[in-house]
Amino acid sequence: MRGAAMYYRSGLHKKGAPYFESTNEDLRQSMARAQKLISWGIFDVQSLASQVYKKNSEWPQPPSIVFAPEEATSLDDKVMWTPYPFQTPIFASNTYMIARFRSGLAELVNETATMALQLEGSPPTEDTWAQGYEIYRKLIQWDRDLPRELLQERNSTPHCLCLRMYYQCTVINLCDIFEPHTSNQPLAQSDFDPSTIKSCAVEALGSLILFYKHFHGWKSVPIVMLHYLCVAGIHAIARLSPSEMKWMKVLESSVLGLWNMAIGWGRLGKAFLKIIAFLLRAQKVENDRITPKTAAIMGQLDGAYWTATDAASLAADYVVHSVPSDVAVTAQSVDDLIKAAEQLTL
Repeated sequence: MRGAAMYYRSGLHKKGAPYFESTNEDLRQSMARAQKLISWGIFDVQSLASQVYKKNSEWPQPPSIVFAPEEATSLDDKVMWTPYPFQTPIFASNTYMIARFRSGLAELVNETATMALQLEGSPPTEDTWAQGYEIYRKLIQWDRDLPRELLQERNSTPHCLCLRMYYQCTVINLCDIFEPHTSNQPLAQSDFDPSTIKSCAVEALGSLILFYKHFHGWKSVPIVMLHYLCVAGIHAIARLSPSEMKWMKVLESSVLGLWNMAIGWGRLGKAFLKIIAFLLRAQKVENDRITPKTAAIMGQLDGAYWTATDAASLAADYVVHSVPSDVAVTAQSVDDLIKAAEQLTL
């Protein structure tokens, strides 16, 4: 977040920023393209951090420089994506088109995070309900505007599936703000049903996790998948049923994905796995309701794998939304959940 603030204060997100200027015409075009990617990348990451860490956004507005549709199409022309470690192209990469649409989604993530922080634990007002409904309307329009080549049925590249997961998690986070307060929902926003909308988004997120596992396993998984896998795993627990295999598989894929990612992102990956283990224990989920692979990894979380030092030095206060509860929808940080679980209470 400090880096995002420095970048913004330096004006590097503005057209004509001296840092990205060049007298060489070919290099100037490359630098202009790099400036757009870097600026929107920083805005995107700080927006996501604002949402999940509950930190104030450092950018009053998004970058003014964007990829035009014609520019993105031209840059993507004849560029193919090849799955590691193979050399044969499978899909068009659509790198710049995805960057353009992800930028639009990042704006809505930033709006959602800013609105949530403005509430500061207070119930939403009539104006907040209207603001939330407007963000949801924009999200629906964003989804409708996606070109066919970016739909998951036609494109299963990792960055395309992650774009879809980002969308579903944004919808879930928006609904989390309003779901506990539907009894006081204004009639003017009656078309905005947080519980139903969120349930559909969770279903879609679970399917996307299974899609990703089927097509890519856990090779070269982007860091943001920690977030998607954690959210999907938590919601899968509330939907476990011996007669419903989907959520057993979603939970297994989330746990396997986090386990693999914990090799490179140890502390945070282990924290998310431990949260899932705590929730399985709190919900009294028996091993006959989870797969053998899930049970095996959960068994590895006891003992030396998770140490007191890990809990004490966990710096991130990552917020986990919608912890399953019979009482209310809650939002607690990883650190809070670990400390609570040490006293066997959630």
